[in-house]
Amino acid sequence: MEDIKGIFQRAAAKEEEAHQGYVKAQSLTKDPGARRLMGELAQEELKHKELVLGLAQKGPAALGSFRKEAVPNLQISEYLVGGSTLAGASFQDTLIFAMKREEQSQAFYAQAARATSNREAQRLLEMLAQEEQKHKLRLETLYDEVVLKEN
Repeated sequence: MEDIKGIFQRAAAKEEEAHQGYVKAQSLTKDPGARRLMGELAQEELKHKELVLGLAQKGPAALGSFRKEAVPNLQISEYLVGGSTLAGASFQDTLIFAMKREEQSQAFYAQAARATSNREAQRLLEMLAQEEQKHKLRLETLYDEVVLKEN
C-alpha cells in the first residue's frame, strides 16, 4: 500500500495533468465561450493542486472539518458520446469533453479512496472526488441550461 506522501504526490500530479489538459483544450477550441470555460477549469485544477501540495506540507490534519457531502449527479455525461478531441470543437463539444474529464477524475479519486485503508488518505481522496463531482455538476447544469433547453 502506498504511503500518504505518495498519495499526495500522485494527486498533485493528477491535478497538474488536468490543469495542462484544460490549458491545451483552451487553445484547441475556436468558440470564445468554450475558451473562457476551459480557462476557468484550468485555474480550478491549479487551485486543487495547490491545495494538495499545501496538505502535503501541513499534513492531513489540515483537512480540518472536511465533511463528505452528497453532490448531485445529473448523469448527463454518462449518456453522451464524444468529447475525445477538441480540435475545432463547438461549445457543446467542449462541455462534453470537460464533463467526461471530470467524470473520469471523480471516478479515479473515489476508487482510490475505497482502495486505501489509511483513513487520512481516504479523507483527502474523498475530498478530491467531491470537488471533481462539483465540477461535473457545474458542467452538467450548464449543458442542461444551454444545450438541452435550447433544443
